[in-house]
Amino acid sequence: MRYFCPGCGTKYNKPDKEIPDEGMSVKCEKCNFNITIKPPKRRTGTRPPPDSKKTDVMPAAQGPAKTEASDDWPEDENVTTDEPVAQSSAAAPAEATEDENTAADTKKPDKAEKPPPKAQPKKKKKKKPTGVKAPGRYLESIGTGKSGDNFRFRDLFYSLAVGLDYRKVIIAGLAVFVGSLLFAGLSYLGFLTKSTTGMIIGSVLGGLAFWAFTILGMAVTSYQTDREMEAGKHLPISQGIRFVTSRPLAVLGTPFIFVIGVLLMGAGIAVFSLIGRIPYAGPLIYGLTFSVTFTLALIAVLLCVMFVITTFSYVPAIARENLGPYSGAKRAVALVRQNLARYIMHILIAAVCVYALVILLNMLVVSAMWGLGWVGGKAMGPDLTSVLLEIPYRLFSILVIIVPDPILRMFQAAAGQGWQFTVAGWLVGVVLLAVFSGVMAFVLTYFGAAGVVNYHLLTQKKAPKD
Repeated sequence: MRYFCPGCGTKYNKPDKEIPDEGMSVKCEKCNFNITIKPPKRRTGTRPPPDSKKTDVMPAAQGPAKTEASDDWPEDENVTTDEPVAQSSAAAPAEATEDENTAADTKKPDKAEKPPPKAQPKKKKKKKPTGVKAPGRYLESIGTGKSGDNFRFRDLFYSLAVGLDYRKVIIAGLAVFVGSLLFAGLSYLGFLTKSTTGMIIGSVLGGLAFWAFTILGMAVTSYQTDREMEAGKHLPISQGIRFVTSRPLAVLGTPFIFVIGVLLMGAGIAVFSLIGRIPYAGPLIYGLTFSVTFTLALIAVLLCVMFVITTFSYVPAIARENLGPYSGAKRAVALVRQNLARYIMHILIAAVCVYALVILLNMLVVSAMWGLGWVGGKAMGPDLTSVLLEIPYRLFSILVIIVPDPILRMFQAAAGQGWQFTVAGWLVGVVLLAVFSGVMAFVLTYFGAAGVVNYHLLTQKKAPKD
């Protein structure tokens, strides 16, 4: 008879004759579980042949304490046999063999078939860029003016592309335009006083207003260019505006130290000149003090030169080193003194480029004005000349450097032309002032960008050579 332990699943074989009719209780040799077994039912008739494939299923054990043993075994039960089947009665050799095969099949189940590998999407091959890389890099530098990751000498020329950024030209041009209107208005108020002192004061205040607005506009474009050169792309223009509005004293203070010096020298010259108007003794005093007057004028010119040199690169210095008005001016002077040769070479290159730009842009403006005058004169007749003669010259008095001489000759007051010609002359003058402000803005934007390059060329650390 065959039976198994419900506690650990160990399989046993026991001869039928050793089991009494009332059954018996045995202990499992592995877990000491009490197993109750009863003798199998006596079968009548002939026994099926050994090769028969019929298999009776053993009933499930009832409860953990008692289990009735039977000749029937579950085919898929995963149990181990304590005694080999060969040691049991000779009545079930075929069934034992079948049980061993079943146990073997249970111990070593067939491996589950692996699912086929998922098809991975094909990666698209990146197309290699064709053509020359240099034009692409140059197009990317439009508005930033930098030719690579590090600053190079050639960036002094690449900075010409900064003027193609309309945002910077509009801001710098608006600053020049407003400053020119303020200069014209204040100088005209001084003229209305009909006194020399009033005209001088009006001109000085107007000049200060003009340079204040011009420097603020240039500071916005220079700071914006500095950040965009570092980032290699366009950035919101609000960054430059926020920098100027948050530190106006530092922005205006550094260059105005030299402007105040020029004004003081001019005031000294004016005083000695006024003394010269004293009858009889005035000319003698002026002659005796001419050396002093000339010295004051020479100092004023040198201060103007220092003003241009220091403002060339002062914006990135005060921005990156967090400097104030006095410390910014001191740092700019130290930057010139420590790198005098390179600094002068860089600013001379920028000055040559500025001069070439002024000539080119003036040629464009003059050509447009001559074409307008020729066609307009044929169509409008003498009235065009009357309008042009009513253009107020004082609008362009601060921009004499960039205004073409042929146009300046036309800006002369003409009397008795009528109010309509006067209004038309002012309207035309304002439009031309906007054009000239744009020209000056383009030049100043490049000059500030070249100053940014100069600052980085003089301060960046050189990579060690291998």
